[in-house]
Amino acid sequence: MKLLLVDDEAGIREGLALLLRRRGHDVRTAIDCASARAALADGLGYDALVTDWRLPDGVAGDFLALAHCPVVAISGHPDEIGDGHALAEVLTKPVLPARLAAVLATLALALSTAGPALAETVGCVTTAWKLLGANHRVCVEAFADPKVPGVTCHVSQARTGGISGAFGLAEDPSQFSLACRQTGPITLPERLPRDEVVFSEDTSLLFKETRIVRMWDERHRTLVYLAISRRVIEGAPANSLSTVPVMPWGGAPVAGGPR
Repeated sequence: MKLLLVDDEAGIREGLALLLRRRGHDVRTAIDCASARAALADGLGYDALVTDWRLPDGVAGDFLALAHCPVVAISGHPDEIGDGHALAEVLTKPVLPARLAAVLATLALALSTAGPALAETVGCVTTAWKLLGANHRVCVEAFADPKVPGVTCHVSQARTGGISGAFGLAEDPSQFSLACRQTGPITLPERLPRDEVVFSEDTSLLFKETRIVRMWDERHRTLVYLAISRRVIEGAPANSLSTVPVMPWGGAPVAGGPR
């Protein structure tokens, strides 16, 4: 992966850069907000941005709009980041190198396998403040169906905080909600499986315990999306359902269709 690593502490910056390069990543570094802006504007097209949140001339939130890629933020006080920032992950200092490597490995897998279904983080809301480690949050991500253009799903899911959550050791609760909508002209493929997994842990960090299956209701010409927890609670997995009737969009007829 082509990475931009931003940190004003030379020892941490060069140490992480060396580690990531040894793992096969192409790493460019920046030391503050100004150099990060310049790096993001140079047109190299980074696969991910890894940045310390508080920098000598501001905070990472000042240049996130220029980062057209997943962002991993690092902070000694994660609660200072607040809500409303589209972040792939928030890591608490001191960062365990193995934890950062695992997060980047998941992002790399998503980039290589998910195609157009790669997650876009919409935002997170803090639900409980933790004195140590990351806060408990509910995060929302958006996904375009990789085989049915014109359908977008939004999924909310709880993210565990605390010390174990900050280090990636805690399991996220199987609490989630799903909403899928037609967001453009729908083009149906000629062959659409009766049921198919469209989003899973290969698509996003969010789906550690959840997968989404698309079903095709031929009789009612409706796409059915079912989110299922991988964890069984009291004998049954949690689930959530959303349907998308296939309709014309803006006067344009529906293209294609299963045979």
